[in-house]
Amino acid sequence: MDGNRPWYRRPLPLIGLILGLVLVSALGYVGYNVAKYMSLIKSGKLPRGLSLQQMTYYSDAQDIFSKMKPSSELIALVESGDNPTLGNPKAKVRIVEFVDYDCSFCQRTAPAVREFMRKHPDDAYLILRDFPIVELHTTAKDAAVAARCAFAQSREKYWVFHDMLYENLSARSPEAYSLMARRAGLDMQEFNQCVEAKRTLPEIDKSYSHVIQAGGRGTPTFFFNGRRVDGAMDADHLEAVFLAASQLVQEN
Repeated sequence: MDGNRPWYRRPLPLIGLILGLVLVSALGYVGYNVAKYMSLIKSGKLPRGLSLQQMTYYSDAQDIFSKMKPSSELIALVESGDNPTLGNPKAKVRIVEFVDYDCSFCQRTAPAVREFMRKHPDDAYLILRDFPIVELHTTAKDAAVAARCAFAQSREKYWVFHDMLYENLSARSPEAYSLMARRAGLDMQEFNQCVEAKRTLPEIDKSYSHVIQAGGRGTPTFFFNGRRVDGAMDADHLEAVFLAASQLVQEN
């Protein structure tokens, strides 16, 4: 019977002990981070008004940025070309995002990027470039060609086309691209000729080559003033990384 067995051999006390240890560890971790972040806030090294999660993002970004010293050549490489942009070209924080239009992580990040740029039209500059990973997404390069053809006609209508590509991730065919182009208000004859001739493919291939040279391996890949940050971000994450990049600009 369980009553005759040592407590550490009884399932319920043992489970209770394990749960207790997990709870104590979790509370200790949270308490440690709260104390650390409060100390950083008081010292002026951490912005006020951030959530605990954003503080973690901010601290992680600072650690990443401290290990990177991007050269002017690398910054010029990732920013090169005539690309879709948002924001202020004179902003001190310049963000380059390399995207694959067929990537679900890029799809999840796109609304956060748009929201972020609406919030920071003057103090951030976004440059969007292509990174179609055809080994994973067989139609990614075709989608990039279509998006670039939209951009070749109109910088403003490109963003309408961009949003439709992500809103309709399963719609990948010449007919689907034509329908999106029509809805975006593009000149259809010019658009279809551009897509059929793949006129924008050289710029896409150049972009792909540049991000590989800069160390990118997946999508989305971001560069904040030349410092690389990999992976999807929500609005809170993007805001925290931006603040870390802004702080670095002030310190330098």
